[in-house]
Amino acid sequence: MEAASTIELTRVGLLPNVQYFLPPDPISEETNPLLLPLHCPQCSCNRKAKNLLKRTYTSLFPRKEISDSCVRAQKWCQTAGVSENSEALYIEILSNSIESEYSEQIERDIDRSFPDLYYFTLGEGKIALKRVLSSFSRFLPNIGYVQGMNYLVGTLLWHASEADTFWLLVNLMQNYKLYENYIENFPGLEKHCHIIDFLISNYQPKLYQHFLQYGLITQMYATDWCFTIFTCLLPINYSYFVLGKFFKSGWIYFYKLVLEILDRLEEQILGCDNIAKILASLKPYTTGKKHSKKFVKNLAKGGERLNWKKLAKQAQLREIDENVISCLDRNAENLHTAGL
Repeated sequence: MEAASTIELTRVGLLPNVQYFLPPDPISEETNPLLLPLHCPQCSCNRKAKNLLKRTYTSLFPRKEISDSCVRAQKWCQTAGVSENSEALYIEILSNSIESEYSEQIERDIDRSFPDLYYFTLGEGKIALKRVLSSFSRFLPNIGYVQGMNYLVGTLLWHASEADTFWLLVNLMQNYKLYENYIENFPGLEKHCHIIDFLISNYQPKLYQHFLQYGLITQMYATDWCFTIFTCLLPINYSYFVLGKFFKSGWIYFYKLVLEILDRLEEQILGCDNIAKILASLKPYTTGKKHSKKFVKNLAKGGERLNWKKLAKQAQLREIDENVISCLDRNAENLHTAGL
């Protein structure tokens, strides 16, 4: 099969037209050691689900203990349009891959991504995480690897098979324009921060003026949120509260969650008299379950018992003018295309 025959131009650059790939022959463990060890989603979603989706997988591995994506990840795949023969396509990419130029950086970032989770520090998840990130950096070299992808991919692996994780990442980049956050000059980050600025100025004007007074720009606190879709902040077992809504509603939901967080922190931030104190309210000192729990507890109002599930639902109920957001989005893209 000629690789060139599977390529077509898109706005992202060279993206394989995956519908034309033919499934490869079954690959044995002996002929392809890249497929070992076998990743298994760690979530408990299927144990809680009443009705599992009927999504067919044709396993190319000669072993029976292949673990499919959980019921939630299967819904994400349906929403994002991931092909049902995703495993075959992913294995073909693995078998044709060479060493990634980002291997050392990926290795360093993986070691500090989920320090509290054995599965990603010493378990099979660590190798699966590296394999997905390395394969993606070669599959779309115009994007490559940027720090932050490690949190997103690790979170996807918690719920999805390795192949589905890879294609969910590709779909997030292409269909949800996440690639704009990672390419040169980070036009996506600039766009999202501009939209967040607009929303704060309209919905939280006192907070907006306070940020201006102390010279706080949105990139100082929202960059990690944009790059990881909040997966660097949430405990991994709660991440589906946000990811599921993002797959369904896209960046609109992201902006709603930003506003929900800022609204809950507004009184505290308005009491801060320097930029360091403001950032301390907005950004946990480091990642991890302990700091994530402390952060969400700090968002509670009065005697409210708040958790990430409640916060995610409250954010979804917020109303923002989606037509205005669409206009701002198009304007930002036009400016980037024009090189302004």
